[in-house]
This record gives sequence, structure tokens and C-alpha cells, in this order.
Amino acid sequence: MLCLPAAPGLHRFRSPFDIAAIAVRGAADGPTLLVSAGVHGDEYEGVRAIFETVESLDAGALRGTLLTVPVLNYPAHRAVTRHHPADGANLARQFPGRADGTASEQLAHAFSTDFLPHADFYLDLHSGGIRFAMPSMAGYEAADPRGRAAAEAFGAPVIWGHPVIEPGRTISAARALGIPFLYTEARGAGRIHPEDLLMMRRGITNLMRHLGMLDGAPEIPAPPRRLQGIGNIGRAA
Repeated sequence: MLCLPAAPGLHRFRSPFDIAAIAVRGAADGPTLLVSAGVHGDEYEGVRAIFETVESLDAGALRGTLLTVPVLNYPAHRAVTRHHPADGANLARQFPGRADGTASEQLAHAFSTDFLPHADFYLDLHSGGIRFAMPSMAGYEAADPRGRAAAEAFGAPVIWGHPVIEPGRTISAARALGIPFLYTEARGAGRIHPEDLLMMRRGITNLMRHLGMLDGAPEIPAPPRRLQGIGNIGRAA
């Protein structure tokens, strides 16, 4: 498993599988919030939200560690494609992966073994990308009160509780390790909407407040609309 930087402050590094990461280590001990984006190469909102969040975060006020992977699927990001260009696979359905598998399976395995075990909470930032237009929302496992409480604190206009978490996803890999999680969707459609960028940046900060990593209460702009159901577009995407 990856060894995280021990000194307080901002650290940029790469995992053994060459996954680029940024960590902000707080001056005091506390939980680790793992945030990833770019599982699909054409989704940009989460990538920008991570960069802007880590650049503005004061390590001296932080308890614990914000561990981020801004672009998990770098080959797809570079090729401006949703799926991994080496095998055409949807990385969001390859977890927990295999060390001796396809390119996507190896990438999923590296994230599952090097990053996820560090997390006390996991947030995966998605959007509609180029091909889709999605509601701006945070999704959680309906049966897990930790995820529900985090969804309420995140501050998205819609929170969606799922009775089933289907296999192959980053969040199903987190679930298998007992790690509570959220995922997001945002409008996508080939652009970064300012309100979605704000939702993600505010949501990351709200989660850190919810987890006791930062002082203050989460900022909730308005009561969310609450949905229940499977809501999985992955079979068509």
C-alpha cells in the first residue's frame, strides 16, 4: 500500500502505478478524506474542483489529510474519451480490478490497493461528460447512515439514496472495504457549469467540516430534493 507523506503541508506525488496524487496533510491528526475525479476522461468539473480546493486549503487549519487523485484515468483524459483508449473499457465498471488484467483492470486494482485503504471516507466526483447531461446531485447507499449523513452535509441540490450498489464501481470497491462514500454527478454536456464547480468545491469543504477535519458547520444553500432508487445509467454508458 502507498505510504502517504508525513509532514504537514501540500504534497504532490505519484503512486507505484504512476497515478498522480495531491495530498494536504494537516497540522493535527484526524481522518483521511479521499477524493477522486476523472474516472471518465471527458469529465472535468471534479478535476478543476480538486485543484482549486487543494490550492486554497490552509494546512494549518486542517485536522487529518485530504488525499486527492484529480485525474484517475489519465490515458482517457489525454485522449478526451470517456473510456480507456487501450482497451475501450469503462473504468467505472472495472473495480476492484486485477493486477494481471487489462489496462483498465490494472488501473482499478492500483487505486483499490494503493489509495482506498487509506480512506476514512471516499468521494468520487463525476459528471455527464461530453455525451450526457445529468442532474447535479450527490448519491449514497441508502442502507448506510454514514453515507446519508454525509449526503445531507454535502450541499447538493439533489441527494439520491441507492438501495443497491452495483459491482465494478469505485464506490462498490470502497463498500467492500467498509469505507463510507458519496459520488456526485453534474450537468456535463461538454462544459463546466459555474454552479456545479461551486457545488463540488463547497461539497468537499462541507465533508471536511462534517468529518471534523475543519472547524465550522457545513454550508447548505437550500434543502435538497431527496430521491430513492437504483438510477444506474452505466449499462447504456
